[in-house]
Amino acid sequence: MGNFSFLVPLHKIQIMSYSNPINKSRICFYLCVLFLALTKGAFADAWKAPFRNLNIEDGLSSCNVQCMIELMDGRIAISTLDNINIYDGVSLRYIHQGANNFINIPNFTGHCHLYEDKQAHLWIKNYPQKLSCFDLHTYKYVENFDSILRYYKINTSIEDLFCDDNHGLWILERHGILRCVDRPLLRIKVPHHQSVRLQDLVLKDNKVYLFYSNSKVECYNAADGRFLYSSQALKKQEVKKYQNTSLLMSVKRRSTNNDPKIRTCTNYIYQLRCGDSQSIWLRFDTKSHRWKTILAVNGYLHTLSIGNQHAFVTSPNLLYILDLKDEHLNRVESLSMENGSKLSSGRMGTVLATSDGGLWLGAYDKGIFYSHPCMIQKNTGLLRFRPILSHVIKNGELLQCGTKELPKAENFTKELSFTGIPRKLTLQFAAQNYYLPTLTTYYYRVLGSADTCWHEASCGNGEVDEKGMLSLNLSDLSYGNYTVQVMAGKSWQSKLCQLDLHIHHPWYHIAFFILLIMACLTVGLWFFLRRRKKQPTIENEKIAELPSTELTLKAMNLIESHLTTPNYGVEQLSKDLCMERTGLYKKLVSQSGKTPSAFIKEVRIKNALKYLLEGYSVQDVSVKVGFSSPSHLIKAFQEKYGCTPTAYIKNLH
Repeated sequence: MGNFSFLVPLHKIQIMSYSNPINKSRICFYLCVLFLALTKGAFADAWKAPFRNLNIEDGLSSCNVQCMIELMDGRIAISTLDNINIYDGVSLRYIHQGANNFINIPNFTGHCHLYEDKQAHLWIKNYPQKLSCFDLHTYKYVENFDSILRYYKINTSIEDLFCDDNHGLWILERHGILRCVDRPLLRIKVPHHQSVRLQDLVLKDNKVYLFYSNSKVECYNAADGRFLYSSQALKKQEVKKYQNTSLLMSVKRRSTNNDPKIRTCTNYIYQLRCGDSQSIWLRFDTKSHRWKTILAVNGYLHTLSIGNQHAFVTSPNLLYILDLKDEHLNRVESLSMENGSKLSSGRMGTVLATSDGGLWLGAYDKGIFYSHPCMIQKNTGLLRFRPILSHVIKNGELLQCGTKELPKAENFTKELSFTGIPRKLTLQFAAQNYYLPTLTTYYYRVLGSADTCWHEASCGNGEVDEKGMLSLNLSDLSYGNYTVQVMAGKSWQSKLCQLDLHIHHPWYHIAFFILLIMACLTVGLWFFLRRRKKQPTIENEKIAELPSTELTLKAMNLIESHLTTPNYGVEQLSKDLCMERTGLYKKLVSQSGKTPSAFIKEVRIKNALKYLLEGYSVQDVSVKVGFSSPSHLIKAFQEKYGCTPTAYIKNLH
């Protein structure tokens, strides 16, 4: 791409022109024509693969794409207007952001950023000074920021947030204290005034590089926070031209090709700096501490992304592609679509180069455009795919994340448990084959079943649909434990997706429990008849060991100390009193006239009345005194006082 080594050397052309002055103008003309032709061809070849469009018809929430990021599991997170879209190559799902699901971060003045931390939190920084957090485990926005900040042991307000290439979370706290949650002892004091703001950071080779709005970079030891050096990218008179926004990308990957000659330099950090009307693309060498200007334009440079061998920058007019090996810069004016049409690259507002070699472009009004070099050869056997669980369908109903049977999102689910054999169970998998999903070949097996051999599935045999999704219908399973294994792609080096499946007997199907219940009923009936026979003499029995007032008081204190425990019953009370259950029954009946169960209930009701008189709601009181639900509390209250709690309080007033 963009290699001009075949051009005629300039000094030879000069010799030719001097030797024949008559033809000098003609030679210059031919030279210009040749240069334009060759450069046009080089620019056209900068990205040969066609692009495929992804828009609202495919499930995208909006065609206005703000930012994109490749998640750790290989999926693509896409930020549109007030929505987060998650794409796995087969299906798109999006979650709307509520009006209150964000906090203000006063230090941030840029445009949309997406970060993923090690806890699978997707952080969204957006204009103006808004920070949101999306939990990928539950597909919900975090509404209580205090809880997640306490999890990271952050007790002060935050002014900005960053993530490094290793998904480490960095917090800029109040008064300019920067710290990483993965390195609790690391604290860096940064400038804390409006004229000099921390805009971005990079963690590289156990050093953290801090980039500021005045084009300065500071390097610190990431182990102890020790300052190492600083460097200035621009002269003072140039700083104001490019101080509004900044975007960083570090070269961290090497080419997938084993040829060492084409490996890219990993010492570089590329930076976009933008102003009101001008933008500049810089490169910082972490070894030599030198800066290089890649590109300076009148206008705006949108976003930057680093691939395996190329860097990509979008602008209102062009797509810039930089060869990381020789730093030849190519300008792409139009994109070739799969249907043969052309689309202006200037309509692209954001760019993402993924680890598999794919290129994603987000447009202002036309959704997403995706391309991959393999789309030219139409060969699915060149890359390793990462299949994930996409959907779980039980008895014709799609299980939703957050339910009892599917507590986490599908791609984080490693185990499924069902009570009873489902009439029909379908597991759907996505290969994350973004460029040729319909040509995906899956391999699967079910360990623990009668057939444990590997099976091949593709669009031809009906198990893979027209979008490239694999649907495994597990209808012949019995009670027991199974392991479902799925691979995708023709290469057997593809990543294995494994899911443990447990199908349990209902409790009433087990003979042991049936016998146990029958034995308990028999013993219970025997105790009931025995107690009924001896009941007239209970009042006359002597109570040994504890005085009556001490026993009831101690029992009451134990019950009140476990009010919030709904399952605190007679069995646990007798254990806590170091008494046999029958002995406790006799003593409580003798001293209070109530059975242990009635005694526990009486204590809970009296405490419920106390809380009701203090102004607590029925729902809150039911939790405080250990009732399983407000309805159970209301029923017990009516039995005691002859009316509902609401009516009782109303009558008092």
